[in-house]
Amino acid sequence: MKIILRIVIGLVLWCVWTSWYQADEGKRYVVFRLGSTPLWEETRSGLHGKMPWPVHTTREFESRLMQYDAEPREIIPRDKKNMVVDTFSLFRISDATQYNRRLQTTANAQTRLDDVIYSEIRNDMGRRDFVDILVGQRDDIMNDVTEQTRKQLLEYGLTTAIVRLSRTDLPEDNKESVY
Repeated sequence: MKIILRIVIGLVLWCVWTSWYQADEGKRYVVFRLGSTPLWEETRSGLHGKMPWPVHTTREFESRLMQYDAEPREIIPRDKKNMVVDTFSLFRISDATQYNRRLQTTANAQTRLDDVIYSEIRNDMGRRDFVDILVGQRDDIMNDVTEQTRKQLLEYGLTTAIVRLSRTDLPEDNKESVY
């Protein structure tokens, strides 16, 4: 009888213990039914209730701005003078349910960011001359790229705050011939 009572007390304590989760400030939490079906997203910090594990599980996502510094890539402007462009961006997870469905990890998000950002940079810089990119129209280019990137990444649950060029340079082959 004592063994059954201990088992029952243990199960009750386990159910109570796994029925709560602590939501931290700056995080988003998605509650899943049986580990796969998203039920709701919690953005408020504090103590929140759910059904005990394994019926409901939670997954934590960062909701603060995150930085992504991409690898430099070669871009070809309208006048066909190759240049190496290095970018960085600030982004955040705006819809954790969509993010979990489409990307799931920060590495996948960064890969998608890289693809979208450099695609937009190639499109925008391909319509401009080398000198205009370096001197006159840099802010316009970055504002256009940020806006287009923001539109494309909404379907992945991401929002980009800014996309900026950290460095614009000549390729190594061109440097040697110039100097």
